[in-house]
Amino acid sequence: MDRLAAITQWTDPELEREIVDAVSLDVPWKLIEDFSTLHRLSGSEDERRAVELII
Repeated sequence: MDRLAAITQWTDPELEREIVDAVSLDVPWKLIEDFSTLHRLSGSEDERRAVELII
């Protein structure tokens, strides 16, 4: 149980703030916008394009 406690009770406010500040919705939102223009039917070109956008 000591390992679990070490993981769940860990805290580093400075690192947490740095990570939160680095998060941006720009890239994921662009993916959603691009997805909204695709008709992702199985085996279609748009389906392949959707996979390429994710990768």
